[in-house]
Amino acid sequence: MNWNINYLKKKLFVLIIICCFYKISIGQVIIKGYVFDQNKKKLENTSIVVKDSLNTIINYTFSNTEGFYMVKLSKLGNFNVQVSKLGYETKTIPVNLTNVQNDLSLNVILREKSVEINEVIVQAKRPITIKDDTISFVTRYFSNGTEQNAKELLSKIPGIQIDREGTIRVGGQEIEKLLVDNEDIFGKGYKIVSNNMPAFPIEEVEILKNYTDNRFLKGIKNTDKVALNLKLKDSHKNLWFGNVNPAIWNKNSYEIKSNIMNFSRKNKFYFIVNKNNIGYDATGDVNQFISNVNSEKDSWSKFSVNQLVKLSPPSLGFTNNRTNFNNASLVSLNSVIDLNDRLKIKIVSFFNLDKINFYRQSVDHVNFTNISFNNIENVEYFNNYRIALGELILDYNVAENKTLNISTLYNYRKNNDGSNLIFNDDSMLERLTTQANIFNQKITHTIKLNDNSVLMLNAFLKDEKLPQQYSVNNYFFKELFPEFSDADSVIQKNETGLKFYGGDAVFTQKFKRALLELDFGFESLSEKMNNLFSIYNSSVYLASPSGYMNKTTIHNNNIFLKSKYSFSFKNISLSSFLNFYQKFNKLKNNSFAKFESPFFVTPGINFKWNINSKNTISSNYSFDIVNNEVRDAYSNYILTSFRTFNKGTGNLDRLASSRFLIHYSLGNWLSRYFVNSLLIFIKKHDYYTWNTTINQNYLQSEKILVKNGELLIFNTKIDYFIGFLSSNIKLDFQHNISELTNSINSKEYVIASNTNIYGLELKSIFKGMFNFHVGTKWMTSKIIKPRNDSYTKQINFLDIILVLNDNVDLKLKAESFQFDNMNEDPIYFIDFDLSFKKFLNNRLTFSVRGRNLLNTNSYKTYQISEIGWSTNTYRLLPRFVLLSVNFRFP
Repeated sequence: MNWNINYLKKKLFVLIIICCFYKISIGQVIIKGYVFDQNKKKLENTSIVVKDSLNTIINYTFSNTEGFYMVKLSKLGNFNVQVSKLGYETKTIPVNLTNVQNDLSLNVILREKSVEINEVIVQAKRPITIKDDTISFVTRYFSNGTEQNAKELLSKIPGIQIDREGTIRVGGQEIEKLLVDNEDIFGKGYKIVSNNMPAFPIEEVEILKNYTDNRFLKGIKNTDKVALNLKLKDSHKNLWFGNVNPAIWNKNSYEIKSNIMNFSRKNKFYFIVNKNNIGYDATGDVNQFISNVNSEKDSWSKFSVNQLVKLSPPSLGFTNNRTNFNNASLVSLNSVIDLNDRLKIKIVSFFNLDKINFYRQSVDHVNFTNISFNNIENVEYFNNYRIALGELILDYNVAENKTLNISTLYNYRKNNDGSNLIFNDDSMLERLTTQANIFNQKITHTIKLNDNSVLMLNAFLKDEKLPQQYSVNNYFFKELFPEFSDADSVIQKNETGLKFYGGDAVFTQKFKRALLELDFGFESLSEKMNNLFSIYNSSVYLASPSGYMNKTTIHNNNIFLKSKYSFSFKNISLSSFLNFYQKFNKLKNNSFAKFESPFFVTPGINFKWNINSKNTISSNYSFDIVNNEVRDAYSNYILTSFRTFNKGTGNLDRLASSRFLIHYSLGNWLSRYFVNSLLIFIKKHDYYTWNTTINQNYLQSEKILVKNGELLIFNTKIDYFIGFLSSNIKLDFQHNISELTNSINSKEYVIASNTNIYGLELKSIFKGMFNFHVGTKWMTSKIIKPRNDSYTKQINFLDIILVLNDNVDLKLKAESFQFDNMNEDPIYFIDFDLSFKKFLNNRLTFSVRGRNLLNTNSYKTYQISEIGWSTNTYRLLPRFVLLSVNFRFP
């Protein structure tokens, strides 16, 4: 009997397994085949729609360039397959899929359709259209076919500016996101998309004004955020497409990159591969991506761990790929999957390796009061790092009026950095090991209470750790520690980290002419900074001076209520906000502890006047108070470079500031002109500065709290289209003034300085074979107090595009840089790209790329400060030429 029961159980188990596999096998029925015309010619871009007996669309697709199609069905039954193409008769084929064991092959022949037309109305698509808050640009009207990636295409769109670092701005404001077919893939890390995505599948570029992540807030809350959306051609939807682009000349110069993507109605996939040693950074700014969160309230990016020691190349004012001797590898796998009508999953991941070498020679000339000396440095930096990042986002539509968003991010980074340094004829080695671990978690639950009110509930957590070990095999501190005059090296270990968590409830209520926003919540920030400075002789430990070690923790707990009320009347809007904070702060420095619980209020007001469709003026005033952080509050010295010690205040402080802004814009994207002017005045009631003790061999800087600093920033940009020249002229002027206090050798000085920037560009929009983009920029910096000095930097550029015929185009780029104080000849760069296109039905392109044709081997800069001046000379990548093959599919 037991044997029979066990036998029946086994039979039942096998039967269940068979049923499950049968269910799986019938869960995905595939109809596939080819579409031909009467002459057996394969037809591409043919629409294939599958409908059920109720005429409901079950699924659809389009045939590819080979006439092949494939459509998946998730159920069995009787269906109608409707096949249609412009210029051909539509054919409907009934199919019975009630008992299917294999995929159904269905080839279709369409007949040409002849129709007698008495009257033809041609409605052309406009190059630019405006609908509500969306401005659409049809790309074919603004491109000339020479654009290789999305960044190059976007630079041709009116109103969009892209700087040398790849930052995208619309009307001077940086975009929030770069969407692809309305899907956000990388958030603030949009440079990964713009630098890598090919330009050929992009049909339209949309500027999304008043942008919001949360669909329930659309139409309720007005924002100043701007995003871009790249709309793909219909022919590149529902199929895999992309490109493979190897470029090589010899073993010393190569680049291999590939983009593979699929944007279907439900699922979207984007894969990126890049490997190169020509200085190219495929990721852009990774930190922007790490700090991104997909919600209205960006909480976890407000705080980050301070990296105490850095051995990395500086920004030089032109593309870093001229100075970074690298060997980079990037793999990025990203997808958006609609599991059903309610649940969407977004997965972002990338892995990045790079080895960078960077060479610099600097001369620092100090001439202040009775101090005068020169320091000379020759240094080779090397940065070896690996980054692994993954983010998982779940979007769940709980109900028609409720959504749940869960975002989880983990980032791991390992750096092995160092330098070979010669300082005033003394040679040394610097070594720095850094390991970062970042974990972010955020949950947002949104409830649309009615047509005019929304409630958002947020919870967030951030955990970040950043240990470091820094060593120098030389000793420059004999005057500081004379008892260890026989020392020959130093080591500092740093352990920094933070935990940030909390939650809030945000209520938004829209009235007929007004908007009320209330945000009530709690935040807790816990930071630690431990460091130990040690002195060695021949690897033998000597001592750790007591004034050069820290064990600091700071806890900031905050209960807040933020309120904002906005009112609009006709074309005028006015809003005011009042924020209430109850703080509970605790600082522990070594054996010293301090506690405080301040309460304060910060107000603000905004004003906007839409004078007419082309004139807008706005202004705002705000007063803010912030707590200091552990990077400010430590009490002893920390080694931050081979010859520099920094020290914090050792106190709990609050920093207050006032900010006034006025903005004016004239014109829009449909006008021949566009003017954008901005004035910002910042009053720093309390702020930090440094009290620096200057010595030729070492520097000691102590952070001090001072009052009443001022900053003034004025910027105006003018963009005007000259019709008879078919060209755009751009004018840019910026004037910055600062008056801040600094302390040198325990004596305070007012540091007054200003910067002026003048820019002029002329860019042609010819229809013929020739186009150009020429410009110049002058930047003048002045120190007025406590000493008088200035310098001017001039940048000139000329880009020429020659479309020699439909198959050949040539791009030339020339740049020059010059500092007037150095009395040296300008530094020139010439690059070129020569492309041969339209092979294999426009799928294959050959190109020759040349960089730094003049083989310029160094770049020299000049800087001034309140205590002197300095020059820096950087080694550049030598001339190279690459032969590139770009194959795109399908």
